[in-house]
Amino acid sequence: MVGRGFWVNMSNPKAIVFMLAFMPQFIRPDQPQLPQYLILAVTMVAIDFAVMWGGFAVVAQPLTRLSHSPRGQKILNLIFGSLFVLVSLLMIFAIH
Repeated sequence: MVGRGFWVNMSNPKAIVFMLAFMPQFIRPDQPQLPQYLILAVTMVAIDFAVMWGGFAVVAQPLTRLSHSPRGQKILNLIFGSLFVLVSLLMIFAIH
């Protein structure tokens, strides 16, 4: 499963575009490249583990219990719908 997940992520065009746009600003051309890329890779993997295994796993169990009842599904729809509306309003009214 780890190998399959690796290749799915490596062939994801969104991830590739993100890395190409995001990573170069943290690389100093006048310094050795390999240590810089290794530090960035380890940092990204550590953050991914913390978010995916820590954050999502902690939140998933209560949401799974809540989603098994019609009342719970209605509550989840209300919460996530409200979050989407809030994000869209923030994007509309963002000052650049």
